Amino acid sequence: MTAPEAGIALCRLLAFASAMILFGSSLFTRFLAAGPLGDFIGQRLRSLILLAAALALVAVVAMVPIAVIRMAGSWHQAMRPGIATTILRETISGRMLIIRFSLAVLLMGSCLMSPRLGLRTVAAAGLLLVSFAFSGHAVADDGARGLVHRGNDIVHLIAAAAWLGSLVPLLPCLAALRRPELRAESYAALRNFSFAGHGAVALVLVTGVVNALLIIGPPMNWLTPSLYHILLLAKIALVACMVGLALVNRYVWVPRMKSDMAVAARAITHRTVAELLLGLGVLALVALFGQLDPG
Repeated sequence: MTAPEAGIALCRLLAFASAMILFGSSLFTRFLAAGPLGDFIGQRLRSLILLAAALALVAVVAMVPIAVIRMAGSWHQAMRPGIATTILRETISGRMLIIRFSLAVLLMGSCLMSPRLGLRTVAAAGLLLVSFAFSGHAVADDGARGLVHRGNDIVHLIAAAAWLGSLVPLLPCLAALRRPELRAESYAALRNFSFAGHGAVALVLVTGVVNALLIIGPPMNWLTPSLYHILLLAKIALVACMVGLALVNRYVWVPRMKSDMAVAARAITHRTVAELLLGLGVLALVALFGQLDPG
């Protein structure tokens, strides 16, 4: 992997992680934790939200010169008069860089304007994530197959953000169980999250399988000894661990909250943190996938 490719992978990782945190946190506080609980979660996450928005903007801005150098072939070529402008204006990848920059600025402004996350942040973060479906392996397909591939990528990214991003506000929601005035709302939010989470996880798994089939073909091809396939298997293993932790939380520890809330909440918190760390590993692998030849 070349230096520009490594730089783009790092920028994609930061942009993915930041946008997913903002998307999932906004969904959670807007639809699952209304009222005082939403305010409590928003206050707890305020610094993290601003940091995520700033990181998304920095990552998208840094991606512009790195991508231009990669497409130009070298930084010497990229510095020639008119080369960068031509790349940004005349290529699909260049125009997507401009669109991402605009969305990252909009996202930063949305987070600064209001201390409470809302639909504007959901829309800006979601569109920023969707923009990545128009780069990488999805754009290699034309016609109907290309439309299916990009559409599948969009659903995959949004579902993954809804799942992984919502784990962040889940942590202060669990902490709110210790407050008598927020306990009922927290229980309700946890039940709603459990119901919605099943749908998000199912979409991630189905669209992930479809994506792998579109890129490298039937499952027997997945065992080919190449770096791409090894990373794909590593991603599958990490996602399987995440699903396992989510199932243990839902069907082992959530029912125990009625008998021992403190122990159950602590166990769910620990496994949620583990899910987030595994999810970060998955995002790192996804950021690398876009720079590798699946062949």
